[in-house]
Amino acid sequence: MNSAKKYKFFGGLILILVFGFGIYYGVRFYQNRSDFKALADYNSYVEQFKNDTVGGKTPEETLKMFVAALKKGDVELASQYFSLDKKKN
Repeated sequence: MNSAKKYKFFGGLILILVFGFGIYYGVRFYQNRSDFKALADYNSYVEQFKNDTVGGKTPEETLKMFVAALKKGDVELASQYFSLDKKKN
């Protein structure tokens, strides 16, 4: 093999390796970024429950409070026990 063909071969090989590593690390970077967003969303979701001042200490207690509010006819209070998303708005 002459020297010009060797340079082309090794140049092409290096180019393929550089693109391969670039794609590999680009995909890993994107996955890590989406993992951090998912973790932030999860932590935000958990914070909503920690800061919940309306419900009971356990899900069973909150359900009892929900049913009691419905029995009293207080639908507004019952709706507060039902969904955290309503409180954010």
